Amino acid sequence: MERVLLFSSPADDEYDPHLRRNVAEPPLGLLYLAAALEGSALCEHYSLVDGYVNPAEADRLEERIRQEGATQLWISLMSSEGMRCFGDRARKIKEKFPHLKITAGGAYFRGLPEESLRSRFPDYDLVVTGDPDLEIDDVLRAEGIFRPKPLVSHVEVPYPRRDRVDLRTYFSAGRPPHHLVIGARGCNGGCTFCAINRRSPYLRTPREVALEIKCLCAATGIKAFSIIDDVTALNPERFDRYEESLETLPSDIQLDVSWRIDRFSEETADRLADARVRVIRFGVESIDPAVQSFLGKSYSAEQIRRCVRWATERSLSPCLYFLFGFPKDTEAGIAGLLDFMEELARETPVPPYLGIIRVLEGTPLMKLYREHGWIKNGEPVRGLPLRDLLEVLARWRGKYPDFFYAGGSL
Repeated sequence: MERVLLFSSPADDEYDPHLRRNVAEPPLGLLYLAAALEGSALCEHYSLVDGYVNPAEADRLEERIRQEGATQLWISLMSSEGMRCFGDRARKIKEKFPHLKITAGGAYFRGLPEESLRSRFPDYDLVVTGDPDLEIDDVLRAEGIFRPKPLVSHVEVPYPRRDRVDLRTYFSAGRPPHHLVIGARGCNGGCTFCAINRRSPYLRTPREVALEIKCLCAATGIKAFSIIDDVTALNPERFDRYEESLETLPSDIQLDVSWRIDRFSEETADRLADARVRVIRFGVESIDPAVQSFLGKSYSAEQIRRCVRWATERSLSPCLYFLFGFPKDTEAGIAGLLDFMEELARETPVPPYLGIIRVLEGTPLMKLYREHGWIKNGEPVRGLPLRDLLEVLARWRGKYPDFFYAGGSL
């Protein structure tokens, strides 16, 4: 019988150390795993430690392994930042606990080829590259690289065990409480910088998503919900099905969803407002046509302005995300981007978000960077030095200290 310690790694962004300030989400991936472990005949006990929200927990990890009598340590590394921040801790833990099985997993690994996984994780006994909810016993026994079968049934996947964490821990930073609800895992949006792209994402039925929201509202009294369902943003027919289910929710519930600029219209804005959506997130990325072309985007500045206007006229708070730090960046181009963001900030209650592009292994964007020779000594080439980009970012943060974050609350 196994005793499993679930651990969410710290992940401080080296480009933007304030990115996660006041942003605290329960480790939903680990809470899904917790639900799966409860149904396993091979698991005697599990516990959960969140080092993402409390990085000091990483320094206590060896102590927790002893306390729990853990036989397996499962580490959630949600991005390359998680890998960097956790560093060589796995090797050091293995030296002290040679019989401990150490497993790594996370959505970021899905796009990495096997040879890259083996070279990056020499100190891990197992790397999981997908959604293991329905194969949890196999994961408990496996070693090497484990690629779970695609999920096909939402009915068989239990709700995440949110009751295993104290929600007050996550919303004590001045942010109103909210729940994050998963409607889809993966995304078929085709953005070149995305590490979770796949042609056939795992989809729950909108009816099941609405039912989970109702259950959470009844159990916790929380009224605000972020729905992570990228397919909603890409496939209007899927929203047609969501719309009917969302009409059954209590009238005081407020929702936060993502949408694509090129799929947004006045009619869409009306329907979203009627569906109790209060925050809508647009991944704009850039207003430079040359940059947009290799990011898989094609939005004009006027198109963005129209979408912002349509949203605000209907009391939808638009949250727009922009990126810079590309190889052909110029001071004039960045100044133009900031002027445009400033214009939008005057028109909306939510100042646009600005971040530095991260080029991840296994993504189409990395392939493009390599083809163009934009990777030098393992780092992406930038048109302006990173220190200059960080100064621009710091000035923007100083001017607009309060804004919505990815996964942030209403």
